[in-house]
Amino acid sequence: MQQTNGRRALRTMAAGFVLALACGPGSAHDTPVTLRLSHWSPPQHPMSQIAVPEWVNAIEKDSGGSIKFQVFPSQQLGKAIDHYDMARDGVADITWVNAGLQPGRFPLAQALEMPWLYSDPAGATLAFDEWYRPLAEKEMKDVKVCLLHTLYPSVIHSRREIKSIDDFKGLKMRTANATQARYASTLGSVIVPVPAPEARDAIEKGVADSILFPWQSLIIFGIDNILTYHMDAPFSGNGFELIFNKAAYDKLSPNQKKVIDAHCTPEWSGRFASAWNNMEAEGRGKLAAKPGHVIYKPSDQFMTGVRAAVVPIKQEWADSVRKAGYDSDAMWNALIEKLKKNKAM
Repeated sequence: MQQTNGRRALRTMAAGFVLALACGPGSAHDTPVTLRLSHWSPPQHPMSQIAVPEWVNAIEKDSGGSIKFQVFPSQQLGKAIDHYDMARDGVADITWVNAGLQPGRFPLAQALEMPWLYSDPAGATLAFDEWYRPLAEKEMKDVKVCLLHTLYPSVIHSRREIKSIDDFKGLKMRTANATQARYASTLGSVIVPVPAPEARDAIEKGVADSILFPWQSLIIFGIDNILTYHMDAPFSGNGFELIFNKAAYDKLSPNQKKVIDAHCTPEWSGRFASAWNNMEAEGRGKLAAKPGHVIYKPSDQFMTGVRAAVVPIKQEWADSVRKAGYDSDAMWNALIEKLKKNKAM
């Protein structure tokens, strides 16, 4: 009898344990779902090796296995420029977006591309998240925005030292986005708008003789053996967004939505971006240690001149923001306040 009662007690405890699990964030009663995540980073990139795996593994674990992911890197489902529309249209359930790839479509988000805006990507990521998350509900209303982060600022890598604004005249420069291109054009540069994987070929052939890249990216793409002068000043960065197809999110159970929401936070935005940005920072030391490489600081006079040259570019941005129905001054001042608060400038 005592043994029978003991077995009953164990069964009761086990049933209670199962019930507790069923009521947790990842309920065993939730219908299993597999979400398709698309991005364009190559396999060796920290977004592929660290950021995306860490994020999806955390969700799979916290959902009790009811949420699984199928990850498509390297533009397997579509070009980088198409990733916003891919999420909107359900080609993928989740995509990683660079709003600047479609100039003018998301003018608020493109504020992060302004030259000489921020120097610390960790602080800028928190500022971007705080500032843009509520604005994204209107500007990116077709999707659910999950994470927001910035890129380590690009610096100017060239074949020779750039000492004055006059040195930009005729300089053939590969730029990363339309804002950089318009700005460099005002300084007299010839813009070479090739994708990053094609940059080395353009520089080897003399089509370009300078590039705007973060530190480590120059090494990853093998351009460090060609361009040996590096201006030690944060030229400009970029904003990125991890977004959901709304229908895919809405189909999740309440428990599954809680798990997703817990991984769509400012803290996760910072965590998602940290591996890439830390890698870029380490690249500076690697380049400094390479024979024949020169890392130089621009003069105060130079910085005064290039900062003044931002004025017409900022005015273009303000015009596009007003055309979209926003108060450009209020938007800009709020962004600067967030950047200062998070010590990003």
